[in-house]
Amino acid sequence: MGVTMLTQEDGSEVKNHDLIATQLRDFYRDLYSTQSTPRSAINRFLWTANVSQLTLTQADEIDKPIHTEEVIAAIACLELHKSPEPDGFLASFCRPVVMHWHPY
Repeated sequence: MGVTMLTQEDGSEVKNHDLIATQLRDFYRDLYSTQSTPRSAINRFLWTANVSQLTLTQADEIDKPIHTEEVIAAIACLELHKSPEPDGFLASFCRPVVMHWHPY
């Protein structure tokens, strides 16, 4: 079906197929350009970004080791022809490998 509507930075909606294609092309051209963001701009963003801090409980929770059972459960939930980035391996590849090393 494809993209049927985009919301621009100013909040306006683009529904015309040709305009959507142009917006997407421009967005990805800029995103993957070789121009890098100046270090000062990155630092300014990081110092002024309004982000909340993790509580000690949250920090402890994400610091816990990942258990084999969690990985197996996550792989079991994947759709066969989808990839859980960034490696690009499909669930149809991951499941047999996991089952070989750690059957249910």
